[in-house]
Amino acid sequence: MEIRNISKIFSSKGEENIVLQNVNISFNKGEFITLLGPSGCGKTTLLTMMAGFQKPTSGEIRLDDEIVTKPSPKKGFVFQNYALFPWMTVKENILYPMKQQKLARDEMEKRLKKLIKIAHLQGKEDLYPKELSGGMKQRTAFVRALAGNPKILLLDEPLGAIDFQMRKSIQVQLEKLWQETKITTVMVTHDVEEALYLSDRIIVMSKNRGKIIKDFKVEMERPRNREFDEYKDYKRELENLLEIALKGV
Repeated sequence: MEIRNISKIFSSKGEENIVLQNVNISFNKGEFITLLGPSGCGKTTLLTMMAGFQKPTSGEIRLDDEIVTKPSPKKGFVFQNYALFPWMTVKENILYPMKQQKLARDEMEKRLKKLIKIAHLQGKEDLYPKELSGGMKQRTAFVRALAGNPKILLLDEPLGAIDFQMRKSIQVQLEKLWQETKITTVMVTHDVEEALYLSDRIIVMSKNRGKIIKDFKVEMERPRNREFDEYKDYKRELENLLEIALKGV
């Protein structure tokens, strides 16, 4: 996916609010990339444009060299609150995007079995969302987004609804899920540690119209140990960059 000179302007009562201006990013196949920045920097707006939920004011977003103009099965999306259908079981939620694509029954069953295994949800197939823990909901939402066999997975603060005590544990689960799929993934967060634990690259965005402060490469082995000095050094550098982003430089 490529983001080329993207700008987004919202107008209200004759006044213009420039949220993003001339943003350029390239995403490489198989990478886990995070858009990190303070509230109001435009990171979620950018993610929803990548998904095709809204259009840029100018510039273009391309996936497989095709301009993104609307949602499609090529883009899987996980919302902050998971958006699981409460009246459907785990199995039915995961099957839903496959049914929308009108896949053959044999293909659906084969893909369902694989996704249930990846998410470690064996034995939970017939449970409803209200019967699931936060981690199980997150894993269900993740593999449901994969069920349509997308080219890219877009995560909008996927752990934002998780309480602090569970957050690190579920970060570990999410990292394991991603390792099993290696799908190109773009995540939005304002959590430095979450970005550092999960990402290959971190795009640090400023409050100043989404200006990119730094395209930050994380060159640590996985799974990452939060107690290592290297991890702590990366974290300090990212925190310093986020301070700059907060000032709207």
